[in-house]
Amino acid sequence: MNLSWINELIGQTPNASEHGGLVDHMLGFVHWFMVVLGVGWSIYLAIAFYRFRQKKTARADYHGVRGHATTHIEIGVVIVEAILLLGFAFPLWSHQADEYPTSPDTIRMRALGEKFLWNFQYPGDDMMLSTWDMRNVNGATNTTGKDLHDPNGKDDFVNPGTMKLPVGRPVIVDVASKDVIHNLALVPMRAAQDATPGV
Repeated sequence: MNLSWINELIGQTPNASEHGGLVDHMLGFVHWFMVVLGVGWSIYLAIAFYRFRQKKTARADYHGVRGHATTHIEIGVVIVEAILLLGFAFPLWSHQADEYPTSPDTIRMRALGEKFLWNFQYPGDDMMLSTWDMRNVNGATNTTGKDLHDPNGKDDFVNPGTMKLPVGRPVIVDVASKDVIHNLALVPMRAAQDATPGV
């Protein structure tokens, strides 16, 4: 059974990565769980409104709910959320974080965030990125802080604002920030990474 069609219904972009199917499946499950919770709590709220509506002979109820049904439902929700986190999200993240592409056609690039802009540095024909240092950043001539004396960086090029990835080739993106915390979110690739200054 494909649970992911709800993702399309809410406007999620089509998957463009190898691991995106697993992420979409988990998101589909989470969205259906949220639908069930939303409908269930809405029904409970409607029942509570009807049952405890104002009456002419209203008397305060100082004891509240006497049954354990709501406690059992809350425990069930916590268990399902723990299963989602421990059984799906952590293993999926661990699998993606531990397995870097090692094939010879892997492209390594750099993404450096600054206020309202990302600067993307790509390797040239030698497929080698230059070394870099934040102290080398110059807003006019060196937006990514590459070492201008590094021979590996002579043919590197920078594309500000737009990231372009090759189709069918693995890519490793080194993410950094010049000023504040930025988030590089590649939604079609089902990948996101925070860039923290100084890290």
